[in-house]
Amino acid sequence: MTDLVARLPKAELHAHIEGTVTPALVRRLAERNGMSPPLDLFNGEDTYAWDDFLGFLNAYDLASACIRTPEDYRDLTYDYLRRCAAEGAVYVEMFSSADHAQMSGMPYAAMMEGIAAGIDQAAAELGVTGRIILTCVRHLGPDEAVKTARLLTDEPHPYVIGFGMG
Repeated sequence: MTDLVARLPKAELHAHIEGTVTPALVRRLAERNGMSPPLDLFNGEDTYAWDDFLGFLNAYDLASACIRTPEDYRDLTYDYLRRCAAEGAVYVEMFSSADHAQMSGMPYAAMMEGIAAGIDQAAAELGVTGRIILTCVRHLGPDEAVKTARLLTDEPHPYVIGFGMG
């Protein structure tokens, strides 16, 4: 039975791309961007340190803050799609937050350029298809949510297939 499951093609339909960043990749991105992630962000080499939901959200935001360039988004997207493909995924829908990118000083178009480059690289090398659901961040309020939604109509991208709220 396990062999059968391993051979089945799979789809990943709910992953927040910024939340897929591994501790190892956070360290590489931080170094590349001249940053030092807080030492208490990690619990050892391969895990994040958090005890409750608020701690998780804080770790998520701190790790996301290391994603600062289109190249970072490309590397993050490719790394995640590579891990999905290794588990048999052929299609992946990932949520991405323009708000997180903008908090790091990156415009929406630059974020999309990076994510699309990672998707294209993974499709060419691994045969996995990636698509994006743009999300607004709920606790930033309705005005910011509307600004994010307008990005979909003002700057459409062929890989964006939906809008969500995180």
